[in-house]
Amino acid sequence: CGEEMSWQGSQCGHYVKRGNLFLRFDPRNTRVQGPCCNVFKDGNIPEYTRRLEEEHPGITEILYEEGMVVYKPSRDELYAIINECKKKIKQLNK
Repeated sequence: CGEEMSWQGSQCGHYVKRGNLFLRFDPRNTRVQGPCCNVFKDGNIPEYTRRLEEEHPGITEILYEEGMVVYKPSRDELYAIINECKKKIKQLNK
């Protein structure tokens, strides 16, 4: 929604709900959100959709279709995701 906040108050919002394991950690599906939009407005999907479409036209339709995939990641895939995120965080902290 454009609200400015500190990183401590930010949350990870998902266009396709985080219960969908195929897209849960996909960066195309996630954006920083404040608690007001993420929790109290249940993701503020109309605004989320508008902003995603501005960034990448057509992405919401792609995410919606990919959200239909039933998927359960393996333990190794989850460890790989964790390690990749740790590397990115280390780079940001430099």
